[in-house]
Amino acid sequence: MDSSADRAAPSAEGEVFFRRLFEWRATYRPDEPRVSRLWWAVLVFLPPLALACIWSDKKFLKQMALVMFYAGTLMVLSYLFSMAYITSIYGTNMPWKVILPVIIPGAVGMTFGPLIAIYAQHAIIKTEDPIWNGADT
Repeated sequence: MDSSADRAAPSAEGEVFFRRLFEWRATYRPDEPRVSRLWWAVLVFLPPLALACIWSDKKFLKQMALVMFYAGTLMVLSYLFSMAYITSIYGTNMPWKVILPVIIPGAVGMTFGPLIAIYAQHAIIKTEDPIWNGADT
């Protein structure tokens, strides 16, 4: 049987880091603790509380951070395209006081999503290094 100590340790540097950063699926070892998957309901209604609750499960945290990034990107792009369409029809410029309150939450998700995902991926690799190197046997 193939043990985890026989495989090469994943690198935290360069190409491997960014390839693993955008992997959607999290692979759990059988002995790895998991957070209950019912936290998505809390994430929808209470994002700061949910973020504090899932902070311990870095793989789930990375997935939620990527969801924040993708949702924020879609929200900002759809709003900008719809505002461009409306302004082209009416031939007027939209005031910033109408545009900014809708774009700011999307921009926050677009900014903090990747930052949290990078932190979570770095923590995942740092946690898995001793396991890959055979320190737990």
